[in-house]
Amino acid sequence: MTKIMIVDDDKEATDLLENLLKLEGYTPVSVNDSTKAAQIADSTNPDLFLIDLMMPEIDGFKLCRLLRADPKFAHTPVIILTA
Repeated sequence: MTKIMIVDDDKEATDLLENLLKLEGYTPVSVNDSTKAAQIADSTNPDLFLIDLMMPEIDGFKLCRLLRADPKFAHTPVIILTA
């Protein structure tokens, strides 16, 4: 089953995306703290990242660069979301 990591500081947004992805048969993994996202990604090994652009501390662009620097996620697809 395809595992999708959702990274957004807005809990309502991650809950909504999680429910929609579950209905479509995906396995969502939600993270509401961008500073923990890379660590959780390492342990869950997602097939796709959905990342909010505007987050405190580590924004979506910085998180994407951090993930790309890790050879494990260098080629994992990333979709950046924003309002």
